Amino acid sequence: MAVLQTLRNKAGLIVSIVIGLALLAFILGDMLRSSQSLMRGNADEIAEISGNSIRYNDYNAMVEQLTENYKRNTQKTALTEAETDEIRQQAWETLVKDNVMNKAYEQIGIDVTPDEVFEMVQGKFVSPLVKKNFTNPNTGIFDRSMVIRFLKTMDQDPTGNAKISWLSFEKVLIENRKLSKFFNLISKGYYVPKAIAQKLADNANNKANIQYVSEPYALINDSSITVSDDEIEKFYNEHQKLFIQQQETRDLEYVIFNIIPSQEDSTLALKWTQDIVSDFKMTNDDVSFVNLNSDVPFDRKWYKKGVLPERLDTFAFNADTNSIYGPYLENGAYKLVKISKREMLPDSLKARHILIQPSEKLPYPEARKLADSLKTLLQNGADFAQLAHQYSADKKSLEKDGDLGWFALGQMVPSFEDSVLAAKVGDIITATSQFGIHIIEVEGRSEDSLKVQLATLVRNIEPTSTTRQFYYSIASKFAGENNTTEKFDAACIKENLTKRFANNLKPMDKTIAGLDHPREIVKWAFNTEEAGSISNAFELDTKFVVAKLATIHPKGIAPIDDVKKDIEVVLKRRNKGKKLAEKLNKLDKSSLSKLALQLKKDVNEANSIAFTSFVLPSAGVEPQVIAAATTLKPQTISEPIIGNNAVFVIQVTKNYTDNAETIVSEQQKLEQDISYRVNYQQAYDAMKKAANIKDERIKFF
Repeated sequence: MAVLQTLRNKAGLIVSIVIGLALLAFILGDMLRSSQSLMRGNADEIAEISGNSIRYNDYNAMVEQLTENYKRNTQKTALTEAETDEIRQQAWETLVKDNVMNKAYEQIGIDVTPDEVFEMVQGKFVSPLVKKNFTNPNTGIFDRSMVIRFLKTMDQDPTGNAKISWLSFEKVLIENRKLSKFFNLISKGYYVPKAIAQKLADNANNKANIQYVSEPYALINDSSITVSDDEIEKFYNEHQKLFIQQQETRDLEYVIFNIIPSQEDSTLALKWTQDIVSDFKMTNDDVSFVNLNSDVPFDRKWYKKGVLPERLDTFAFNADTNSIYGPYLENGAYKLVKISKREMLPDSLKARHILIQPSEKLPYPEARKLADSLKTLLQNGADFAQLAHQYSADKKSLEKDGDLGWFALGQMVPSFEDSVLAAKVGDIITATSQFGIHIIEVEGRSEDSLKVQLATLVRNIEPTSTTRQFYYSIASKFAGENNTTEKFDAACIKENLTKRFANNLKPMDKTIAGLDHPREIVKWAFNTEEAGSISNAFELDTKFVVAKLATIHPKGIAPIDDVKKDIEVVLKRRNKGKKLAEKLNKLDKSSLSKLALQLKKDVNEANSIAFTSFVLPSAGVEPQVIAAATTLKPQTISEPIIGNNAVFVIQVTKNYTDNAETIVSEQQKLEQDISYRVNYQQAYDAMKKAANIKDERIKFF
């Protein structure tokens, strides 16, 4: 009973403890879940624009819509890397514009009406973006009927993707039009007052002729001029605006481990070549066989005797057609050469042509009819030169009335050349190429001689997976054992590895000199937080790369250490200027001729110098000298002027006004300049800057 009573007395405490622990577990669990949710939220954020978080899924959905739209309109099933990059960039720019500009549109009242959309899509003023996406692949010309056909049939797509893609595409068109209206609104709001235009006209019209003597900085050796750290720091503190970086950049150092095929790889390539000989000999379609099996496409070139290397020349002109030479090793590949054709052919041909190019105004069927009509006219004796000047799109050949002159075999596109070869001198024929429809008159043909066309099958000796694994182990070992800056640098010296550099890389860079497709290395560089970090081995086509993140240049004002050398160059030039100015002040400057005599220099002349001049003739970019020339009184000798490349002493010999620029012309020029800068520079850049864009695309691709 005592025990039971004790339990009853303590039960409340026990229950309280149990409930408290349960509540604590619940709260902690909720906090952990919230923390994980927040971490996930940051992990899938691709950007922050104007305070709005942009999620990767939203961005990727836009990319997929644009991709499907592009595939449908170009009739492609797969995109190249360049096309994919372009679509990603288009999606990014659309997201930025949407988030930067939409608030401004709402405040101002900018919108696009349905009638405007119709004009952009299929009216008189079709958007360049519509033209680009609805280009006929056969003619290379925008086809309005493709747009209409798509719009009429998109609702028939059971998946609904066609309509979704179109709505996304239409949204891009509308946003671009809004942006154009916004820019026009701002540019039209600028006005240049007459007083400013008058001042600018005076600056351009008031000119001076001068004489000068100069002492170039090159006279003083750099090593004789010292610049202290205090001078560098002072200059840095006083001129920090010069060192503002608009975005973060990073410097890399890296070493390359080339993947070299082994002897076993060479043996495998040789065996493959030997095994295919019989099939190569038996095929009746050498072009398709080579294009299907060779690492190098079929070469249509015809060879005459004495042009090929001796061993091939002997084979080509003595063995029977369909005979095969090889396999033989050349330039890292095994080759088989088959005598595909032998024919009596000329070395060169002579022709003139009229080129008809299909266009939006001249669709292909009409272009074909026109070409056939011109051919008939020429066959009936019409003047070729006259018709060429009237109809031909080949402006270069029109300099000679459409005459192409003599051309060697292989110089023209295949369809053109084959048509001329098959014709006789004097024939009027037509041929179609990627340039359009050609009406050709065959004017000449050199004497025929025996020529041979060879089908060459090439098998490159390439590293197998075993070889790649071998070099991967070497590169990985290097990365693992040399995982600090000190070890990395020492190992490069010890192993005689050439250390290469990639400086000022930006987050979205896709190229590094000497490396193929290095995007993964750039991603690593920007997703690595600590300078001095060493990467794992990256596989890039025929090489492995191990990189070191050498330097992180943060967004904002560049650290003094990053710009120290640049400042030192400026200060050395400035100190040279001071030294030369002191030298000149000790000399007789009563006349330029006396000064020149003491310096053993010539007196130079520069005429028509205006305040708006950019270059001082024979001296280069010297704004200080130009400014002094336009303000100095005539016949007055200046004090030494410290310029960009030398120290100058000048004398104005004549002042005059030529009235070339009027107030009206200056107003127009300035307003045009402002309009251009608003459209392409200031306005949108200012809006983007105010939006505080945080670009995190580097985390994903």
